[in-house]
Amino acid sequence: MTHELIRRARAAEALVAQYEHAPYRLGKADCVRMVANHLRRMGHAVSLIKGGTYSTPRGAVKALAKAGFDSLEAALDARFIRIPPAAALTGDVVAMESDFPLSALAVCLSNNAVLHTQGGGFAISRPLQCLAAWRVPCLKAVDHG
Repeated sequence: MTHELIRRARAAEALVAQYEHAPYRLGKADCVRMVANHLRRMGHAVSLIKGGTYSTPRGAVKALAKAGFDSLEAALDARFIRIPPAAALTGDVVAMESDFPLSALAVCLSNNAVLHTQGGGFAISRPLQCLAAWRVPCLKAVDHG
């Protein structure tokens, strides 16, 4: 069986291939959708239907409330173990400050980099600070595609 760190790296590589050059569209291709795709790739069942659709920051807050959460952090706390951001591994999820009413989510890559939304698309950068982080176990073998 492939070591979990290798499976995590493969999941992160596939996520970068999918999103690195994708345009940002709130409610269609945003940080929540990106993280949901990543969680599925890591073997976790994820459904965003309960919250409904959204296309504005206010709509995103309403969708999150409809799903029973007052923040993205609370939604992740309900499923995963919160860890210190400095302990995050490739494939873990972090929350960062954003210009919206909700935090921005990002997926950890290697070398302290994260994949996140930025400037109308997705970007890889090394944030100076993360607000929170969650350990995301890799539950299955990950294909490169």
